[in-house]
Amino acid sequence: MNLNEVRDEIDTINTQMLDLFIKRLELCSFVAEYKKNNNLPINDSKREEEILQKINKLSDEKYSKYTEELFRQIFAISKEYQKDILEKK
Repeated sequence: MNLNEVRDEIDTINTQMLDLFIKRLELCSFVAEYKKNNNLPINDSKREEEILQKINKLSDEKYSKYTEELFRQIFAISKEYQKDILEKK
């Protein structure tokens, strides 16, 4: 595989990741509404830790530091998005 082929594959993966991320954010809007209607806080550290434990079990040890950081960033973005949704309503 040459560099251009690798980059093409990375571009394909980036597009797939973007599609999945947007779907995740769409689901976060439902989570935000549920939390609002049930007087729950946006932050749910217990849920985040459960997800991180699952991710760490699924991830190869050499990537675990990076996958954990990725998901921590996803959590932060998701919480910010939920706050934005609730502020607009």
